[in-house]
Amino acid sequence: MGLIKRPGVPIRKLEEDTGGLYFHNPKENIEFFSSGCTLLDCVLGGGWPLGRISNVVGDKSTGKTLVAIEAMVNFAKRYPAGEIRYIEAESSFELDYAAALGLPTNRVEVVDDIDTVEGLFACTGDFVGVDLERGEEEKRATKLRTTPGLLIVDSLAAL
Repeated sequence: MGLIKRPGVPIRKLEEDTGGLYFHNPKENIEFFSSGCTLLDCVLGGGWPLGRISNVVGDKSTGKTLVAIEAMVNFAKRYPAGEIRYIEAESSFELDYAAALGLPTNRVEVVDDIDTVEGLFACTGDFVGVDLERGEEEKRATKLRTTPGLLIVDSLAAL
């Protein structure tokens, strides 16, 4: 690795295959859907990852719900048969506003009666089709996830 000389300050020259490109190049072994923002997609490594947990943190009125709505809109576009569940704990989600932003509200199951982490745990297990309370990944006969799903909790801190 060579050095570029400036008066009094040596600066290292980066090789082509070294850091800095991690967030720019999407990962090939992970499936993503767009966040709706190219810059955020780059930061996320390709968009919102399927099969992973992404946690958006911020103070009240910083746009977390708006980011969640945008995620649901883009998920619905990418996966027409995908299931969307929105767990409302912060009382900031407005169905009419979400519809105005392009969300197909008829595809979103809004759950607003969960107020504990235990309730969230049970709802999550139901959504993915496993019995989390037993500590086993037994697929339930009534609910076997065969299509992609998006589960949004707004917000975990409010629980």
